[in-house]
Amino acid sequence: MAADGDLRSVGERIETLVGELGALVDPVARGKAEELLQLVMRFYGSGLHRMLEIVDHEPDEEAERLFARFIDDPLVASLLLLHGLHPVDAGTRIRDALERLRAHGADAALLEVREGVARIRVTRSADARGPSSSTLRRAIEQAVEGAAPEVSRVDIEGLEPDAPEPLVQLTVAARVRADRALESAPSA
Repeated sequence: MAADGDLRSVGERIETLVGELGALVDPVARGKAEELLQLVMRFYGSGLHRMLEIVDHEPDEEAERLFARFIDDPLVASLLLLHGLHPVDAGTRIRDALERLRAHGADAALLEVREGVARIRVTRSADARGPSSSTLRRAIEQAVEGAAPEVSRVDIEGLEPDAPEPLVQLTVAARVRADRALESAPSA
């Protein structure tokens, strides 16, 4: 069994090769390569679908246990998503991912998923000391992408832009100390 890092590099290599296929100049070669990729995907997707049907014919308790294991395994879950076979809808997966972010001092709620767009509302308590809005935005976007890669955009309501960092101002005394330090420093 390949390690997660190996699988990640395999996935990255596949994405690179698919991109290179699209750039082939020879339209016949490009068409055959794309057809091959589509057929392999259909073949493996059909195999995964058949496996799920077989599991579904097991006694209810055993089938539920196996489906839960499939969902909890990142590789299997991603393959099920890739082939449109994941048994849990995108909204539920996103809600579960947002629930895990609650420890960051914000309540993020999924409003809807429509046409590839997840709308999320964030509520922060007035006294909460949590990450900056930009950090929280990135965490939410990453959580949604990990849970529902089929979502193409995440719209987040309720996050105010981060306040700009205050300018550092030197006082007269600090400037004088800095000048004296420079004067007493050995010259090169």
